[in-house]
Amino acid sequence: MQAFRRAATAAIALSLAACSGMTVRSDFNPGADFSKYTTYAWLPAPQTGNPRTDNALVEGRIKNGVDAALAAKGYKKGTEAEANFWVGYHLSIEGQMDVTTVNSYYGYGWGRGYYGMGGAGYSDTQVRYYDQGTLLIDVVDAQVKELVWRGTGEAEIRPDTKPEDRERRLNEAIAKILERFPPK
Repeated sequence: MQAFRRAATAAIALSLAACSGMTVRSDFNPGADFSKYTTYAWLPAPQTGNPRTDNALVEGRIKNGVDAALAAKGYKKGTEAEANFWVGYHLSIEGQMDVTTVNSYYGYGWGRGYYGMGGAGYSDTQVRYYDQGTLLIDVVDAQVKELVWRGTGEAEIRPDTKPEDRERRLNEAIAKILERFPPK
């Protein structure tokens, strides 16, 4: 019984780990002419009052990652006057709670005309707290000053990672988000 319980808990933990990847979404203005966008400039970095998101290290990593991803797509970074689109970002970190309950009943009871659950079982509930980061990348048409595209990436923040691993994960997130820009 104890071995079965451990195996069931391990199976649930592995399936959750497999699902803990990044979620990426995008939205855009279907009336925007994305073919005219060639040169971009950065909008001012947002200030939220949260020291975990409002710092030069995070801002530098995000801007470098976006610059590299856009350059790989053929976009050129320019001055505000040269740009035909602007890029901005928003970053948030929020505490999350994940509750998982495993009910492990086994066997079938033979009742009066139906198959009922029989045998012994247990219920095990696990609660896990974690931080989830959300990165929004916005593209604003410089001429009409309107948002034309927004990409969003959400993933679990792993606080015990080294700075180079944080940068690698952030660059992966940015690349996944910007795969959807321009929209097809």
